[in-house]
Amino acid sequence: MLENKAKLRRIALLSSGLVYAISLFCPVFKLAEGNSSFLLGFVCLLFGFGKLPWYANLFYFASLIALFLRKALLTVVLAVVAVALALTTLGIEEMPRNEADNMTAVVGYGPGFYLWLGSMLIVLLAAFPASATPKATIQTPP
Repeated sequence: MLENKAKLRRIALLSSGLVYAISLFCPVFKLAEGNSSFLLGFVCLLFGFGKLPWYANLFYFASLIALFLRKALLTVVLAVVAVALALTTLGIEEMPRNEADNMTAVVGYGPGFYLWLGSMLIVLLAAFPASATPKATIQTPP
């Protein structure tokens, strides 16, 4: 049983990290006007500092560390906060359409957004089996 949990944790860490890395090279937003191909995940990561969805990254990385350290409840809490912050991306109505900072409406989301969100959900789902299992206790005879 412990080997299965360790294997699940390793798979979750690797797959979540891989999905996150792929999201950095995919478009995040679909814009009404202009070229949205420059809004790749790594551009949003680098220049999104200070915006609410950007903070999801901090909680995501903290949840990865908690998962690695086998802190199931902490992993769940951090991953839930990361997902909640990531979902605030859905409230973004306008984005710059060019370097001159001309704004245009967001009409959809690209694969970068969904992969980014998915990487956080992988960590959250991996933490649930560990948090739902009671810890073994050593009982001493009376």
